[in-house]
Amino acid sequence: MVWIRIIALMCFFTVAGIATATEHGAVKVQMYFGLNMPQGEVSVAEWMNFEKTEVATRFNGFNVVDSVGYYQGQAEKSKIITLIIPENELPKVKELATVYTNLFEQDSVMVLVSSVEQWLFIPASQ
Repeated sequence: MVWIRIIALMCFFTVAGIATATEHGAVKVQMYFGLNMPQGEVSVAEWMNFEKTEVATRFNGFNVVDSVGYYQGQAEKSKIITLIIPENELPKVKELATVYTNLFEQDSVMVLVSSVEQWLFIPASQ
């Protein structure tokens, strides 16, 4: 009886859209893009073009958040991109950061990588 409940629970989790990192080798990546440049700042149009032509072409899904960070004691508008990707896609993260630093005269892009135990897609109630 216990095994039937465990199997039923496993089936529920599969249907509910739960995936584990051990199944997919997933990592969470957060990329911090400063918007200040030596002569002004990255415009909305420039960012949107970068997002469309560089980010969206490399990754199937991502989230972008506006933020304010501090660099060398100065407040700076920034964007944070969060990705959940297979570990083998990490070279694309480095490539994207390099493109951004060269395109917008940045010292660097901060990148945080952490392991993901599981992630969920919760469907609508039926």
